[in-house]
Amino acid sequence: MFRMIVIICGALLIGACSSPGTDAEVSFDRNADFVSDRSYQWVEQPLEEYAPEDYRIRESFLTTVKLHISDILAAKGYVTGETPRFLVNYALGASQNVRVQQGIGGFGTGKYTPFVTTSSETLLVIDVADAMSERSVWRGWAPVTLESGQSDLDAVKRAADEILSRFPP
Repeated sequence: MFRMIVIICGALLIGACSSPGTDAEVSFDRNADFVSDRSYQWVEQPLEEYAPEDYRIRESFLTTVKLHISDILAAKGYVTGETPRFLVNYALGASQNVRVQQGIGGFGTGKYTPFVTTSSETLLVIDVADAMSERSVWRGWAPVTLESGQSDLDAVKRAADEILSRFPP
């Protein structure tokens, strides 16, 4: 019995020390062929479509993100081509969340006062569409989370890494 408890505790400890799971999620067409032709082309969109004005991203930032995604795809054997099999696009979106909670405040006054907290969340979305039909065949998304001492660009690159770790399906 004691041996079983030690084994279970050891397994739990190893699980707790392992790296956390990714927040990336994907959706894809199970009938799509992602391997026979690995050519793609970027879908060019105006800057406002890539990043809403409230996110205030410079064009050089967006170009760097695009190059990072291209590098990941190249490492997986995907190349740009004149007659591509896939169209690739990405977008960054930001949203402001407001949370209101009732609580007791005022150092012993006993009055109920609302506590309002706000937070913003940025989401990176990468889309892959069939070039012939222009129908989406794969979409991945993940929140862009800043960690201590990390730049915005590093956070977006990490989100892209997490998303594309699940491409192709």
